[in-house]
Amino acid sequence: MIREHKLTNATTGLKDFTNFRPGIIELVEFTEVPVIKKVVRVVEEVSVQKIVEEHESTIQDTLRRTEVDIQNLNRNDLNTNQ
Repeated sequence: MIREHKLTNATTGLKDFTNFRPGIIELVEFTEVPVIKKVVRVVEEVSVQKIVEEHESTIQDTLRRTEVDIQNLNRNDLNTNQ
């Protein structure tokens, strides 16, 4: 669409409006509808790996102290667990 604007500083008289007559003027209106489109593209692939190594080892050590927790059970507790 091209639109032009001209600034003028002229005076007008009745003779300038003689071409304007009552009547019907038909105009055609055009509109533009934007088309928005999204496209999904794969541009990169990422591969993630975790490398795990397992190994067995024998540990030898001297214990200085051993702690054991003992709980006393009642006769009623023994019968319910059977």
